[in-house]
Amino acid sequence: MKTVMERFWSRVKRGAPDECWPWTGGGDWGGYGIFWYNGVNTTAHRASYEIFIGKPPATHFVCHSCDNRRCVNPRHLFIGTPRDNMRDRDAKDRQAKGEQFARSGITPDIVRMIRTSPLPDTELAAQLGVTKGAINHIRHRRNWRHVEA
Repeated sequence: MKTVMERFWSRVKRGAPDECWPWTGGGDWGGYGIFWYNGVNTTAHRASYEIFIGKPPATHFVCHSCDNRRCVNPRHLFIGTPRDNMRDRDAKDRQAKGEQFARSGITPDIVRMIRTSPLPDTELAAQLGVTKGAINHIRHRRNWRHVEA
């Protein structure tokens, strides 16, 4: 029977110390590697952190400095609160915006039309199949700020 370390390393493409070490085993819907560790499925990068650095607090995330979800190199991992993780995401501009957001039915051209239309929010919302709040957020640049006129 393989040890935890043998099972772990059999699913890692290890490179130089500062390179990403991609997880080659199974993954979840979000692109993170999954590893059976201590009797539960856990993300591979969290297992890596625990194996090589120590057990992180249950209330904290194990974050990637490299932004590679499959990376398990402990040098690329750090502990952060949910707020730290969001700040890191925002600082690196990783938040899906506008048309990059998978469920968005709005395009930059529609955003420009919304911002210049004289129609009330409720009427535009009904025509476009979105909420009145979505129209309001677009018009007041709370959403789709990256789209210029």
